[in-house]
Amino acid sequence: MRFLVQILLLAYLGLITGCELFSTRNPEEPDTGNSGYIPPTEPDILLLNFENSLRSLNADNYYKCFFDEIGEQTFKYKFFPASSALASYPSLFDDWNIESERRLINRLSSQFGSERIQISFPNRKPILETPDSSIFSADYIITLPEKDVSQITEFRGRIQLTMIAKTNGLWYISRWFDYQNNEVENEANTWSILKAIYSN
Repeated sequence: MRFLVQILLLAYLGLITGCELFSTRNPEEPDTGNSGYIPPTEPDILLLNFENSLRSLNADNYYKCFFDEIGEQTFKYKFFPASSALASYPSLFDDWNIESERRLINRLSSQFGSERIQISFPNRKPILETPDSSIFSADYIITLPEKDVSQITEFRGRIQLTMIAKTNGLWYISRWFDYQNNEVENEANTWSILKAIYSN
């Protein structure tokens, strides 16, 4: 009996010291799934999500940037293409919505795989605050990886985003205006043209 007690005591001591049951450990970082998406509690965070999802061609994160409330027509997402794209693709943008945006990113992702697109926003203006929205305005340059010499790889223009906050305090893109930059040589190759080329 005494021998059995000694064995149990040794096993118990080995368990305590070996497993460090009572020692503290460092807390783990929350699992975000490496998505890079941050809840957009401010317009600047929304823009960061927008840019990052474009660069990485992450369709889910990109989709989350847009306002699409069922039954809500006042702020529901709407894209206003550049005039050159509207002239070339008159009906394409009539029903353009956030599902169209998601399909575009999925198409770009399947076309370019893990290659990242380059996007920059020179001449970025300070965010304009209004009572019910915020407005972001900047020039843009988008460069796609070259897969084919006949493919257009650079798109330039001016973007204006109207961002609104839902009642949950999170910000979303409600309106997207695309403009040609008349000072740029390839002025017709705007973001709208990119959308038209890769939407089919």
